[in-house]
Amino acid sequence: MDNLITITAYHSSLQDGGWSFVWNETPFFSKAEGAQTDKWLTDGYYFWTDSDHFAHDWGQKALKGNYAVVECQILLCSDEFLDLVGNVEDQIYFRELVTRMQQKRKGQAHETTIPQAIKWARENGFFPFKAVKAFDQPKDHLTVPFGKGRECIVLPTRQQLCVYEESKESIRKLGFTYPKEFSDAVQTRLALKEVDYETKS
Repeated sequence: MDNLITITAYHSSLQDGGWSFVWNETPFFSKAEGAQTDKWLTDGYYFWTDSDHFAHDWGQKALKGNYAVVECQILLCSDEFLDLVGNVEDQIYFRELVTRMQQKRKGQAHETTIPQAIKWARENGFFPFKAVKAFDQPKDHLTVPFGKGRECIVLPTRQQLCVYEESKESIRKLGFTYPKEFSDAVQTRLALKEVDYETKS
């Protein structure tokens, strides 16, 4: 039996509609529409992992400060999760997918991008995963070498998780980490539900 893995993740969204609407509707499904370019890891539910640092960064810059951050717990089977951050075997597997796509499209005017590779792999039955995690380097990263003239480590990496629509049930909301009034409202609601449950039982 495959191992279950648990990921702590954070979902940024606009505050529009108030805490109740945001709590009930999140996570919001992210989909490329019209002339919009493909989503980073194709269409799905997007999260920042491990820390809400980049959830706040996204909220400040992309959502212009009018944002909320929901903390979630994602539960996945290991064989349904493609980890391009912390699993070398998964990285090699994805490199082979990209190479295979490039060979199939040789001579065609197709750009090799991560969303194009994922989309191609899913359409051709080479992508059994329900979620994928990847990273890039934020502009304000710190590069620290292991020694003079040697390889470097990048601090921090910006990691995102995309959960595909068919695995939405793997997402469990824990509460808001921002803003405080949203967090307080949800905690009060959850506490009242617990009291009501105890009274009925």
